[in-house]
Amino acid sequence: MTFMTESPVVIYSEKPFDDIWLRLLRFTSHGNLAQHRPRNSGAALDAEGSAEVSASCQQAHEYFRAALSATLATAPLQLYYGMASLLKAATILVNGACGDIGHHGMTAAEIPSGGKIGDVSLVVHAMKAGGLLEYAGTLQPGNRLGGKQSWSLAELLGSVPDLFDEHAAAYGGSELGHCVPIERVLQSDSKIADRIDLTRVPDLENLIPKIEHFSERYLTPQHPAGSPFMILRPRLNVALDITETALSGRRFLLVGHTKEGRLVTLTPVVAMFMGMFILGTLSRYHARRWSSFLDDTQDDERHLVEMSIRMCIRTFPNMALDFIVGRKHVFTGLRFQDTDLREYAVTNDVKEIVSKEVEGVFHRLKRQE
Repeated sequence: MTFMTESPVVIYSEKPFDDIWLRLLRFTSHGNLAQHRPRNSGAALDAEGSAEVSASCQQAHEYFRAALSATLATAPLQLYYGMASLLKAATILVNGACGDIGHHGMTAAEIPSGGKIGDVSLVVHAMKAGGLLEYAGTLQPGNRLGGKQSWSLAELLGSVPDLFDEHAAAYGGSELGHCVPIERVLQSDSKIADRIDLTRVPDLENLIPKIEHFSERYLTPQHPAGSPFMILRPRLNVALDITETALSGRRFLLVGHTKEGRLVTLTPVVAMFMGMFILGTLSRYHARRWSSFLDDTQDDERHLVEMSIRMCIRTFPNMALDFIVGRKHVFTGLRFQDTDLREYAVTNDVKEIVSKEVEGVFHRLKRQE
């Protein structure tokens, strides 16, 4: 998320789920809420806002707890409602208020009787009091979600970096995938660069125009002859980092979707919320179709859906915590980790080299006068 510019908070944890919720449940305390200052308003929460946050956090925790122990038959529905409650609390904690929510802000399109679950889609509604656009307006900078946009489950899950491998296995790396894996490397000349494996992303040149802020972050991409990698060198003095980091630590660039003639880049938290709405709708209102998928399907698509539910239970509360605090939290089983100053050091080395070169050119020109 682009609002997080500070280094991550690294927390030793043997049970990340419990430790994340331990921090989120602090916002059920009216004493803690009285001291909280939403970063987008700066004013203390009023009594109504505090009560809404406290109740929403408690409710979200219970929904997530229930989903953790539930089977796939009902977990998506419990997760969706837990996510909705948590997003409402997060919106108030960041903005100081949240509009009245009267409906989901999206409806499931007609459910096909057969075919892939990934073909099931939703339609976004721009009607007043819709939850999706209210939350996305805060969670997604430059939000371009709008009414009548149609989104398939395959598109939505393809926008979640943590599901990259499972999505590629289920749908064969089709255009439904909207994450580009990148690797940050220290090169032999001590310069840091990002690189992309073209064997995994063969149509990269067509995707680059759909990666927002790409030209602001990187110089012109380089493809050395005979190399399977595209090299991306970051611009100097540009703090903007447009990558998303998965739970595994793997980095990705997000590729936008063209909807109603507009480029829409979904943040993973919004993509997961929308995707779980579709799965929850199947679970609740189309039980026979959902049960048939779970009982009769043992392929890569079923594995993707199952992993999306597991991943959501683990990562969604983590992302909500990051969003509320404005800083990334990494829960790890490692007690101590090395501090990597290479990027800082290399950037400053380059500045020093450039400064000396400019000074040298200046003196040579002076001597020639």
